[in-house]
This record gives sequence, C-alpha cells and structure tokens, in this order.
Amino acid sequence: WTTRYITRDVDDTLDEIEHYVERFNVGLLQFYDLTAITLKKWIVDFCTKYMERGLNVSWTLPSGTRSEVLDDETLGLLAQTNCTYLCYAPESGCEETLRIIKKQVTLSRITKSMRTAKRKGISVRANLIIGFPHETRKQIWESVLYGLKLISLGIDESTLHLFSPYP
Repeated sequence: WTTRYITRDVDDTLDEIEHYVERFNVGLLQFYDLTAITLKKWIVDFCTKYMERGLNVSWTLPSGTRSEVLDDETLGLLAQTNCTYLCYAPESGCEETLRIIKKQVTLSRITKSMRTAKRKGISVRANLIIGFPHETRKQIWESVLYGLKLISLGIDESTLHLFSPYP
C-alpha cells in the first residue's frame, strides 16, 4: 500500500499468455489489475507485441483500471488486440469528492475516454462509490446522476457501491 509501482516485463506477460493458450486452449483472459494501464508506454508496448505475436485471444479488464492514459491511441490498440471489456473507476460523479479523495481524474476527461472506448467497440462499465464520510446528500445525488448520464451516453454499465473502508 505504498506509492511504489513496478511493472511486469511485457515479454514475460505475453509468454505466460501464450503458455495458457497452448496448454489450456484459453479463449478469454481477464486481467484483475487495478494498475494495468497506468503507464502508456507499457500498454502500447504490450498491445504492439501482442499483435506481432499473432495472439488472437480476447481479454478484459473487469476490475476498475486506472484511466489516465486511456486516450484515442491507446483505446484503438486495446480494440485491435481483442480487449472486449473495460471497467473504469471514476469513483464519484462529484468533482469536490474527487478532489477530497485525491482521485486524479476529471469527469469530462473520463467521460470522453469512456465514449471513445464505446466507439472502438469495447464494452464499458463505470464504478461509482457513494457514502464517503464527508459526502452530503447533494454530492451523493451528483454521483447517482452522473451514473445515469453515463448510461444515457451508451455506457454499458454504471454501478453504485457503498463506501467501505479497509481495516
């Protein structure tokens, strides 16, 4: 639970994928990694080498990945490599809450990214949390309305979760 972040080697990751495909005839992979798309260079390298190796396995990021580098280029590469499902984690639809919880995203940027992912053919879910200790009813409603807005924009799923602190 520190700020230290070490990425796994792209070739090592792809070697493991190839192993599962060859040994178990895997057709879909799910990456439960909250930080899989933190570094643009890593994900671009991953997608490029994925295509170079001729991998044709669908894959998803169902656990609520970081979204800072999910721009048009990156999302295009994800779609080209058969990434079929992507879960964003805006956490809140209230800018004040995002500032307080130190979530380094803006709602306009993450909304644009989700819409781009949809245009690229990727199914999208957005995870929102309500009930942070500081939140007012108005701020909670901002998150609820933001989730409804996402659905109206064509986002596949918008889930609301109750705040639950880790021990």
